[in-house]
Formats: sequence, structure tokens, C-alpha cells
Amino acid sequence: MHPAFEGIDRWVPRPARSLLTIWDNAGAVSLHQVDLPDAPVRDAHAARVIDRNWVATSPLRRAANNASAYLAVHGVSLRAVHLHGHDIAEESTQHFIGLGWRYIDDIHHCLTVCDGVQWLEVPHPTLRRPLRGLTITVVDRATLTRLRERI
Repeated sequence: MHPAFEGIDRWVPRPARSLLTIWDNAGAVSLHQVDLPDAPVRDAHAARVIDRNWVATSPLRRAANNASAYLAVHGVSLRAVHLHGHDIAEESTQHFIGLGWRYIDDIHHCLTVCDGVQWLEVPHPTLRRPLRGLTITVVDRATLTRLRERI
């Protein structure tokens, strides 16, 4: 099993684990598991998008908030993020956040055709337990495009 799936493997569908491992082994992407601690989203526009789409008691809201805060801390403008089916702003989107594998079929398209650089998936949104994320970062877009054509 790929080290990025340790501890979260029960929430990563087997076909996704297999495909992502193929992509990683081919050098098309890099996979890393990350902690998503509770932290405020400081971008007011992004905070409004989160408030508008999820109620306070939703585990998806917490996951969206923490994933957005994580990206912001790592230098990503939240205006360039596509958050679980919603563009935060009308800018070019290069970063994608998925919650609970809802958009699993879109990962390849977003990272190749849409010129995305990273997908951050929160495999198991929860209200109280520690949140973990899986980053899928493009290393070689041409290889990633070819791999999809073969599978």
C-alpha cells in the first residue's frame, strides 16, 4: 500500500487507491497525506462561500474550511480554488478541493484539461475527529494525460 493511504485507506475507494498509485509510480503525480487542523479562513470571500454552502453543523463545512485554510497557509490564493463544486472566485482555477470523493471522476480532467496543479481530497469529513487530507500534485502533466488514455 502506498504510504499516503496509511490510516485513511478505509475511506479511499480501492479503484482510487489503485489508479493514484499508478499515477504516482509513473511520476505523473505525487501523493501526500496532510493534517487539516481547525483554523480560520482569513479570506472573507472564501469564508462567505463556505457559509453559503454548508450549515455550521455539517462535517463538509468543517472539511471545506480546514482544507481552504490549509491551502491558504501554504501560499495558495483562495480566489484560485475550486471548492467541492464551487469556484470561490471567477479567477483561473488551479487548485481543487474535494470532500468525501464526491467528484472522484473529475480529478483527472481537472488536473490535465483544466491545467490544475493540485487536488486536495478530504476522504472522510468529520465534525470532531482529526481531519486528514490527501494531496495529489501534478509532477508531469503529459504523462498524466497519457496514463488516462491507457486506463
